[in-house]
Amino acid sequence: MSDLTRRDLICSGLALSGSTLVAGAVSRAHALLAGYPETTAEDLAAAGPRERLLFDFGWKFFQGHASDSLRDLGFGKDQGDFAKSGEFKFATEKFDDSKWRALDLPHDWAVELPFVRDEDLQSHGYKPLGRRYPETSVGWYRRVFDIPKEDAGRRVAIEFDGAFRSALVFLNGYFIGRNDNGYAPFRFDVTDFLSYGSKNYLVVRLDASFGDGWFYEGAGLYRHMWLTKTDALHLGSWESYVRPSVQGNAATLSLGTVVQNQNRETETCRVRWQVVDAAGKVLAAAEAPPQSVAPARAATFTASASLANPALWSPETPNLYSAVVTVESSGKPRDAEALRFGVRCVEVLDKEGRMIPTADNMIGFKVTGEGKLIGVGNGDPNCQESDKDPKRSLFNGLAQVIVQATRSPGTITVEAYTEDWPPPRLPATRVTITTKKVELRPAVT
Repeated sequence: MSDLTRRDLICSGLALSGSTLVAGAVSRAHALLAGYPETTAEDLAAAGPRERLLFDFGWKFFQGHASDSLRDLGFGKDQGDFAKSGEFKFATEKFDDSKWRALDLPHDWAVELPFVRDEDLQSHGYKPLGRRYPETSVGWYRRVFDIPKEDAGRRVAIEFDGAFRSALVFLNGYFIGRNDNGYAPFRFDVTDFLSYGSKNYLVVRLDASFGDGWFYEGAGLYRHMWLTKTDALHLGSWESYVRPSVQGNAATLSLGTVVQNQNRETETCRVRWQVVDAAGKVLAAAEAPPQSVAPARAATFTASASLANPALWSPETPNLYSAVVTVESSGKPRDAEALRFGVRCVEVLDKEGRMIPTADNMIGFKVTGEGKLIGVGNGDPNCQESDKDPKRSLFNGLAQVIVQATRSPGTITVEAYTEDWPPPRLPATRVTITTKKVELRPAVT
């Protein structure tokens, strides 16, 4: 998930000259900018030849309908929507969105919905989303933007930090793609669907009829969006990495990335890395041997670097470094990005100092006093054990228990133990929690 940095906002403000943002975005970008730290050397170096523009401003919103196509822009009315390319009128200049609501992202339309008295929706905040509430479970977003004719030949992508849920994306009348996950970021390369030197029409339909969790999840374009422009020879999206390992007073950095060539000719290129601290001072450098990358192909580049006396990361001292990775061809930088990382070595040991990452003992939990056990877990996505049983097998040596206090103040004792079988039996451990009465007050939001 992308962090919103000061450099991102600077790029967004500068982008106004290219009409990629709407009027009023400058003041809003500067208001956001005031809350972010100063631009560092690695921020500027990472900007390189690529542009990553904040795409949050100038959107319009319409509440659709999950079961009535006449109240959902006619979408799906006769099964012929996808019969011809470029026929989605709502993503063209001809469509009238004057009655849609203007807004900026991030936006969650579920927050705006009234509460409903439906106990099936308790875990989702009593908000009317789902198959039984089709009139409030679909939302449409539309944005008009310009792409300068000078961008022809570059690769252009739209990136979503998160959208809930089942996103359908349309541009200039064409269906671009879909993404069903409500949490993970995703992107679409829209280079071949853009109108250069003129206006473009982007539409996103979201359907929150289904959920992914058992908690409030919201609905809409609830995270930032970006417009990213790169050279046709560029770093692959989410392909760069830094993997540190600590040995004594030094850290070995395993570096890697993927270079994609979307030109029509073979390109010979090399990749360089510079590791910088928070002040922008270069502490280490590395370079991968040059390779030739054929058209419409990709190549993996790897290298390693040593970082002497690294300042270790911890929650109390969150020291971070940046690795600036650049792909070059004929001595010219073609694309670059910065990866922030921390250095820390974590080991799980037993009392004898032995590593226990494979411990899978069955642990029982007993709760006494002014509390009750309401759930257990271990982080294993393949575990089929009940979340309500007072026991759980360890996964990578870990398990958790969720305890809820009663309305009465007092103490809660939680005991973790193992049975005699299967062996070995581990000594029980206990923790005592003191609770106090809390006066609930109404909140005004």
